[in-house]
Amino acid sequence: MGSDDVRMETVLVVRRYAILEAFVARARELEIFDPKISAMEIARPAGMCLHWMSRALGGMRTEPMEGTRVAYDYADERMRIGCATHAILVELGVLRAITADVAIKSGVSDPREIERLTTLVHRVVTDAVVRVEAVGPKRAISTVRMGAVTRRSR
Repeated sequence: MGSDDVRMETVLVVRRYAILEAFVARARELEIFDPKISAMEIARPAGMCLHWMSRALGGMRTEPMEGTRVAYDYADERMRIGCATHAILVELGVLRAITADVAIKSGVSDPREIERLTTLVHRVVTDAVVRVEAVGPKRAISTVRMGAVTRRSR
């Protein structure tokens, strides 16, 4: 990697709000969340995830279980607003895709940087699914509508 190459952690810090804005827009487009859920409620857990990933990728000191805690908080917040496991998986995939797209457009040219991001997102996905399966979603029905994943409370 040359000295002029942009690093993933830099993109996560500098372009965080652009990533979150695109994430919220895409989540709304896919109807992952009830329309009554605010953009802030959608973006907050994703922003915490981006913050942790930027620290981890930047080599900053993180607690050994910090990634798991971030994933558990993510899952808890999503279950609180009625998301099913598959909806969380879809949205984390959307977050990864948008982050990778923004990174490439911002000058990240080394595929190893995208792989570093994907590795961390995979950790979050795994821990979030473990959390949802251990705690269990409450009072919700999952539906798939025109390819979009939604969750409606009973």
